[in-house]
Amino acid sequence: MTRRFDVVVAGGGLAGSVAAAVLARAGLRVLVAERKSDPGDFNYCAEGVSARAIAPFHVVSPDLIAAPIDGGILGGPSTGPSTGRLSDPVRLRWPGAGYILHRDRLMRKLFEQAEAAGARCELNCDVRNVHRGASGQLEGVEISTSSGVETVAADVVVAADGVASAVGRMAGIDTCLELSEMFACAQYRLRDVPVEAGYPEFWIGDSHAPGGYAWVFPRSDREANVGLAMVADRPSANGQVATHWLKKFRKHRFKSIGKIDSYITGGIPVLVRRPTSSAQGVVLAGDAARSADPLSAAGIAEAMDSGRLAAEVVVHALSNGGPSEATLAAAASQYFQAHPRLRAMAAIRRVFDRLDDGEKDSLVDACRGAFHDRRIDEMDPLGFFLRLLRTSPRLLTYARYLR
Repeated sequence: MTRRFDVVVAGGGLAGSVAAAVLARAGLRVLVAERKSDPGDFNYCAEGVSARAIAPFHVVSPDLIAAPIDGGILGGPSTGPSTGRLSDPVRLRWPGAGYILHRDRLMRKLFEQAEAAGARCELNCDVRNVHRGASGQLEGVEISTSSGVETVAADVVVAADGVASAVGRMAGIDTCLELSEMFACAQYRLRDVPVEAGYPEFWIGDSHAPGGYAWVFPRSDREANVGLAMVADRPSANGQVATHWLKKFRKHRFKSIGKIDSYITGGIPVLVRRPTSSAQGVVLAGDAARSADPLSAAGIAEAMDSGRLAAEVVVHALSNGGPSEATLAAAASQYFQAHPRLRAMAAIRRVFDRLDDGEKDSLVDACRGAFHDRRIDEMDPLGFFLRLLRTSPRLLTYARYLR
């Protein structure tokens, strides 16, 4: 007999698990199809998150925290590791700003919360196809498990299956991205390296990471996530991939000392345009819906919020005439309208993309004058830039790059 669910969630990551929990608590029959054997088997990020951004989910507990974030260090092209002027970066203080998380533990906890809420969560379960009826309505999905291939009936699919979103593509949604709409990322987990616990480092400038930035996120005073995000098609990349730039950054920052515990690469989509996030019976969430911060590429709380919103849209649709394409299209519209910060970050990124390294040095110098070794009210990028503009109005000339 064919199993039947109201909603199938493809992907048991941050967005998928949050969506499943919200849907199950609303009384819907939910299947989470996670293709991996371990929902925590994912670590494509620096694991940093704002305390303010993740607070609404009431999920952070001491066992999830690798280290606190109490400020940050910002460096520019000519104050970077390659110049030997490591004393020059701007040091910002904000006790309790956020956390470096054990992301694997967070993802397992969210997966378990979805199951506790009533969702059926299956590992080693991959959505292989989307089935529609003669009139185009969703009828269900084909899943592959260790027991074989099975067709599952469902009214809606939440595709939270990552940046490439094979499920979204099967549903007829254009999930392709231009290179300029992606950050190419690479990261080491280094130990036995000297870092300042509580103070992540951010190094901007094409000399560090073309079109992006390099980071050092301390997990202790001897261990850190060291990585970078770059725009691969930027001319200053000289055709080199993220791995090349990461090796260069590590050599200059740490003189190649320290032991590499792990190494990962990946891509992070950033919202430089409004994406198509739904089709009849299918709605995207998380990286599939391009939920990451377009300036910093931060994505933990953003993915969780995207999953929450996608679930709320599905609940509303099923209670008001069914999951038509028009109804589910509200997901993209609502998310975009509910997050003016994302639009602002996209505008700032457009400016940032056009700054040369000299202008980025001027930006860091302005930060030094306004913030160095001072306690600031917030580390949110938008608030940071607004305060910076009030202190250094000359930076308004950079607005010419918005055209």
